[in-house]
Amino acid sequence: MKYIRTKEQGFFLFPNVIKHSEFLRMLVGPSNRPATVISAGFIATDAAAPGLRCTGTSVSLKVPADWEDSNDLANQLEMCM
Repeated sequence: MKYIRTKEQGFFLFPNVIKHSEFLRMLVGPSNRPATVISAGFIATDAAAPGLRCTGTSVSLKVPADWEDSNDLANQLEMCM
């Protein structure tokens, strides 16, 4: 799974088959909603360590994952439950 984190709306998760740049284009849409990307990458899971880990870099956006993303994503997901 991939993700993009925007300043305006937080995290967006989407399948690996979609490029980060394509997802951002869909997110912005024809209305050109603001979407300032602050980090982007991949979501990994590890059986030995529960939870999600944000890692890597979006090549198409040239934006890396941030070291705080894993904790911040976990907090955002908890708020949705």
